Amino acid sequence: MDGLDRCRAGFPYHGTPELRRVPGQADCHNAGAQAKTLGQFVVIYYILILYVGRSIPAIYDEFGPTIETLMHPKVLFGMMLLVTLSTAGTGIAYLFDNRKVLRELYERNRPAT
Repeated sequence: MDGLDRCRAGFPYHGTPELRRVPGQADCHNAGAQAKTLGQFVVIYYILILYVGRSIPAIYDEFGPTIETLMHPKVLFGMMLLVTLSTAGTGIAYLFDNRKVLRELYERNRPAT
């Protein structure tokens, strides 16, 4: 079952006019995509909070070694790698779930030969 069958016109497929959300219908969101977005926010806020902590002398004096440990490049690389892989995974899942819709859009908009 593809995305269109699951959420018939209830999910905004990146702005395609014929598939825009119908007012009053519930959105259909992919739990994996929501988890990926949460992971992205967690990593961004993690880095920003530690960066600010590193920039404020009073906080850095108290927690400097902890901040440096948490900002170690290998820690940041691992976190970003997980977010990147989850983004690629949800992208592949999106293409797979919506293959029928994408095929229909391709057929409809294919140049004449």
